[in-house]
Amino acid sequence: GQPEGRHQPISQWNRSPLPDGELVWLDDDKWLPAISASVTASHFNHYAPIELWQAMAGGAATSIAPFTLPPPLAGFSSQFTDPYPTWEEWRLNPIRARQAGDQARRLFWQERRNAEAGLQAILDRVFAW
Repeated sequence: GQPEGRHQPISQWNRSPLPDGELVWLDDDKWLPAISASVTASHFNHYAPIELWQAMAGGAATSIAPFTLPPPLAGFSSQFTDPYPTWEEWRLNPIRARQAGDQARRLFWQERRNAEAGLQAILDRVFAW
C-alpha cells in the first residue's frame, strides 16, 4: 500500500538525481532489481516475499512492519511500526546501517543455501527412485 507522509512515487520519477533524504515509493515492481542494488534502506509495510527477499539480497538496511514472519525470517530483528527514527539512526550511524544490511544479506544467503540443499535432497530421491 501507499506509504504515509511525503514521498515520490517511482512511476512519476523523471530520472533526475534525487536529493538526499528523498523517500521514494516503489509503486512499480519493474524497478525492484535496480532499487535493491542502490538504495540506502528499504521498508516493507506488508509481507511481500519475493520483493522482501530481493531487497535483503541487495544488502541495504531493510526494515519491515511488525507482522508474523515465516520461519526462515524468524531471526530478522528489524521490525518497526515507524521506520523513520530507525532510518535517521542509520543515517547518523552508517556502521549500524551496514550491520542491518549485513544481517538481511546473511539471512537471504542462508535461506538460499537451505533451498539448494532441499532441492538437492529432492533430486537425490527422484534419481534413487
